[in-house]
Amino acid sequence: MIYVEEFKEEDALKLKNWGSHDDLRFVQYDFARFSEDRTFKIWFEIKNKENRKLFAIKEDEDVRGFISLRKINSLTKSAELGISIDPNYLSMGIGKLALSQFLDIYFMDMDMKKLSLRVSEFNKRAINLYSSVGFEYISSKLSVFENQMDNFELILYYDDFKMVEDSLYTESRKYRMTKKDYLLLSSNNIITDKNNNVKTINASKFHMTIKDL
Repeated sequence: MIYVEEFKEEDALKLKNWGSHDDLRFVQYDFARFSEDRTFKIWFEIKNKENRKLFAIKEDEDVRGFISLRKINSLTKSAELGISIDPNYLSMGIGKLALSQFLDIYFMDMDMKKLSLRVSEFNKRAINLYSSVGFEYISSKLSVFENQMDNFELILYYDDFKMVEDSLYTESRKYRMTKKDYLLLSSNNIITDKNNNVKTINASKFHMTIKDL
């Protein structure tokens, strides 16, 4: 069963067991390339600095992914979202299960009002995920890419990038969901399947299994 809970420091070491991406555009999420425990401790501390919070996506006690919040603003009750899944478990419905649970935590338990995110245009899997759970597309723009360490390879092998004043940029999309949006989706029991066909579910059934999707 997939469930979401607060990410603990000891969970960070479990990222060592993650797989690796075949696509260089996602190499920044290849945690298996790091071996020292100290590296994971520093990563955990950075992810939990002021105005940030981290949640673990778990199956039993194994960490299948994590959800991050940054730019948490207690006055506007808003934040920015990020999600990452173990490459060994992509395209299995885990992201949708976890995000559906997390939205209830975010808007109901944490009593937040707005959640936004930015995703690279080339990341079609993530775009489909965000759309399927009800995020609204807002706009697109050229943005600084989060991985600035592999500029030469990314420019050489992919058409998604361009250099602007020594920095790597790519086209990105902004999405948003408000608490009002979430409550409306919940009241209508709306979700979409893997083909983005709309269907209804029991709104109280957050601890679903992968087979349910």
